[in-house]
Amino acid sequence: ECGDERLEALIRPISASTRLISAAHRECARRAAEYWTSCVGGGQPILLVGRRASDRRRVVQEICRMLERRCSVLQAADIPAGASDRERVARLWNREALLTGAVLCIDASEMEAGDVGRVAAFLDRIDVPAAVEVPESSAAERLEGLRVQIPALEAADRKAIWIETLGADEIGRASCRERV
Repeated sequence: ECGDERLEALIRPISASTRLISAAHRECARRAAEYWTSCVGGGQPILLVGRRASDRRRVVQEICRMLERRCSVLQAADIPAGASDRERVARLWNREALLTGAVLCIDASEMEAGDVGRVAAFLDRIDVPAAVEVPESSAAERLEGLRVQIPALEAADRKAIWIETLGADEIGRASCRERV
């Protein structure tokens, strides 16, 4: 939750993930974390570009775990259209992030081409680390920032995550049902 109640309607905390992360996704998170650690101020936003929303979210959670920071999410559609409202939200978030060390993640999953300018204007006002979850081949890919391509999971990684999530017994039962 945000310390400033004016942000609570827009920005929600993302819980830390305890789920397994693939080596490829961990490497994406490491590169992003190193970029932010080397930047003075927030640097450019990190564009986490990938096909699956769950992969993009898992990488941002891993970045925050590596940096020992909280993470909050803002839907791109919730960024105010008016310049003064957008400026107010950016100023409030900059203050919140400086006080708490939180990272802002903008979910651009539903972003349309007409939203690019509004989101870019908001990002220009953010002086702290921000990540943007960008679906492949979407309008959000036109945003400026450090692009981190998140690869699709390999079959072995998917299987390991399924086993961790569902348990080996459930995977075995599903496999047996497929054979029948």
